[in-house]
Amino acid sequence: MIKDNILDLHGLTYLEAKKEVESFAASAECPFYIITGNSNKMKDIVKIILQKYKLEAYYLDDFNLGKLLITERPI
Repeated sequence: MIKDNILDLHGLTYLEAKKEVESFAASAECPFYIITGNSNKMKDIVKIILQKYKLEAYYLDDFNLGKLLITERPI
């Protein structure tokens, strides 16, 4: 689900998430957020796609590792 420059991957299969992230990364204006949940596999899928678009991903804090801030440049 996309809302206010946030892509929420909850409830999606890995294949569905891959397609959503690909589409969102190609068209969204940075900065934006991706909510992955706690799945390490989901985080890996997101990070691989972001590398393709040369985008950076950051955790907002040490307590919420399921939400990534996506930027064009390192912060």
